[in-house]
Amino acid sequence: VALARQLLDMAIRDPKGQVEWLGMDLGGGGERFGFGPVGLSLYGGSIGVACLLNELRGVPADLPDAGTVVDSILAPLDGLIGNDQEAALYRWWRDQPLGVSGSGGILLGLLALGRDNVFDALLASLPHQVLEADQQLDLLGGCCGLIGPLLQRGSATALEIAIRAGDHLLAQQ
Repeated sequence: VALARQLLDMAIRDPKGQVEWLGMDLGGGGERFGFGPVGLSLYGGSIGVACLLNELRGVPADLPDAGTVVDSILAPLDGLIGNDQEAALYRWWRDQPLGVSGSGGILLGLLALGRDNVFDALLASLPHQVLEADQQLDLLGGCCGLIGPLLQRGSATALEIAIRAGDHLLAQQ
């Protein structure tokens, strides 16, 4: 609860109520760091904060705006799937790692938050070429990190994509 309070106190809020935190991020080449908004990533971003605040719902604590903060964190995803934004959804998948440090971690967070509808909508927009182009392959950055959340979801679509991801891993052996 103390950590949640501190995170809420450190949040940056814009006039529309959007919440974000600043942090450091390792650049794509692994040789540079960037400083800026942490983004949604479960690995180093705000969906982990949303999961913490969600878990504290049943704990008697003075966290009056926790629900609002969770909604604010998830608002970009809700907006992404709320409209017919095929190009934006394509970019969402293409522009981040597939693994736990990217889309896989966000999907895992959505499951923890009970947002199966958002999970399913994002999954339905996964372009085949993004999965097949994955060269990272590992748990943090590659399609290996996508398989766990897919299996946890267990829907027919999720299992089909998990099998495709596994086949992709085997093909890269």
